[in-house]
Amino acid sequence: MNFYLTTFFDQDGLPKYYHNKTLPIDINNPAQLIVTLDQFGILNEQDHLAQKVLLWTIHHMQDAKGYFYYQKKRFYKIRIPYMRWSQAWMFYALTTFIIGNKEK
Repeated sequence: MNFYLTTFFDQDGLPKYYHNKTLPIDINNPAQLIVTLDQFGILNEQDHLAQKVLLWTIHHMQDAKGYFYYQKKRFYKIRIPYMRWSQAWMFYALTTFIIGNKEK
């Protein structure tokens, strides 16, 4: 868990797809962080990291219309709003985060 938390997220909250590369940035990575923290019972303990990653994701991977982009590559973003792949996972992660913070 320590390797995951210290290697797959930079200090600005950018979620990495690989431990040793920044790109591509996939929407499932920030969503998976929230789900993983919740499943391990450490979402509240890691609230600072969770908030930082979610804010980065909202600022860099969310469209003005509200949906989340699938991936960010080096020179472009894949902006297709895949319902099951991108939207469902981020909805699940955001809901889990909100519910987890209400239980504090």
